[in-house]
Amino acid sequence: MNGFAEVQILNAAAAAAFAACSARLVTRMKPSVPRIAIVSAAIGAYECFESSFGLRAAMAARAAMFLICALVLDEKKGGARFAALTAVFAAFSLTGNGFIALLQSVMSEKVYAFSPFVAIPFFAVAGYAVKRAYAAVVAAKRRRKNIQKLSLQAGGCTVECLGFWDSGNTLYYKNRLPVIVLDGETGNKIAAAAHRAGTLRLRSVGGERSCEAYYIDRLILRGGSGGDKVLEDVVAANGNIGFDGFSVLLNCDLCG
Repeated sequence: MNGFAEVQILNAAAAAAFAACSARLVTRMKPSVPRIAIVSAAIGAYECFESSFGLRAAMAARAAMFLICALVLDEKKGGARFAALTAVFAAFSLTGNGFIALLQSVMSEKVYAFSPFVAIPFFAVAGYAVKRAYAAVVAAKRRRKNIQKLSLQAGGCTVECLGFWDSGNTLYYKNRLPVIVLDGETGNKIAAAAHRAGTLRLRSVGGERSCEAYYIDRLILRGGSGGDKVLEDVVAANGNIGFDGFSVLLNCDLCG
């Protein structure tokens, strides 16, 4: 085997590792190093023999390799996820092969011999980018699920805003009234109209501090499956802080 062929095998194996990792992420599976390594080695080995096939045979063999690799990557085997995994793996694999073909077309055979120093870091960076993008999409989806439209009414003041169901908020006022935490802007509006309940101690990553608490006449949770839900006997703490994308930290006990 000459050096040029060895380079092709290395690049194909790197492309396969990238495709395998990306396919598992996109189909909501954690990357599995042993399974990705098996797929990478299998594609590298296949690359040794593909050049001896005719065009149709090579296409059929490549399709079979996609199915075999998907079988290796999918622990459960079968079902819609397997079909999606096969399709996604094939798409990423063809993208990787397209990048390798581009390298070959712009470089001479002699220069191409050094291409693993380009291709392997490229696939490593591309794989990391896919992983980060997937994590961001999952986090945004989870965040949207926890966002709640609501209305706060206190002493003639009504504030329409967004709340966030926070499993870490287990605050109760005098051990019986659930507490919600308001950002500075919303808290100041409520403070100007509501009856003061007293002082609460808030504990967060930044430490512990005191804040003013107020009685909320009505907390209306908008758009539930059975329509709006009206809650009374709720206390709001003015956190005097800013939240990202919402105004109220909701106590999860309120959704029961």
